Amino acid sequence: MTLPDRAGTTLHVASYDRSAFAVRLVVLDRPTQLVRWCAEHRVRNAIVGGFFQRSDSLPLGQLRIGGERLPSVGFAAPWGRAGLRAHRRRDGANRPP
Repeated sequence: MTLPDRAGTTLHVASYDRSAFAVRLVVLDRPTQLVRWCAEHRVRNAIVGGFFQRSDSLPLGQLRIGGERLPSVGFAAPWGRAGLRAHRRRDGANRPP
């Protein structure tokens, strides 16, 4: 993918049958390669859903699980208000924010 300033990046896209998966959010105690974490926890499919601050491993952006706000570091302006969000309803259904 070529960006407006002619820099480049790679974009990976996957498609899954929504009815075949249950969504859950896991916050790792320490940064770990996803493939290693999946093997250790016998998880077959997973995606990385965020970024973290390297100095203390705190998640970047606002993080809430079960409505409870967890420790995190906000993005600098103007990006803090434009963050990506994922939401899972209590009944397990997925929907956009």
